[in-house]
Amino acid sequence: MDLWQNSAQAYLLPRGDCEDHALALADWLISEGVDAKVVLGKYKTQGHAWVVASKNNKVYLLEATSKRVGKSWNHYPLAQMSNHYYPMVMFNRTDYWVNTTRLATTDYVGKHWQKTSEFVKFKI
Repeated sequence: MDLWQNSAQAYLLPRGDCEDHALALADWLISEGVDAKVVLGKYKTQGHAWVVASKNNKVYLLEATSKRVGKSWNHYPLAQMSNHYYPMVMFNRTDYWVNTTRLATTDYVGKHWQKTSEFVKFKI
């Protein structure tokens, strides 16, 4: 059984899988004022989780479990240039979206993303 950590556990315990790392990264970005979402889907043929972050009308795909040791980015990783990712659902602290198309997409803001639930904080 795959048991996810919450973002505090993932931050404190330097282990976990892609979901745990994506939750910690997205939570940190959100706390810094960045519009970030955890995305669940497939990378090539394997189930995977990653983060998309929006800033200045651009969407970036952030790979929280990247093993690119010793390599440096010479550009920010634009989602529209990220191949082999097949997003199915995405969520942040309050909302949950489902990708209504079965096709691979690099568009994380299009009309094919249907918001299916929203967290509402109740006052007691």
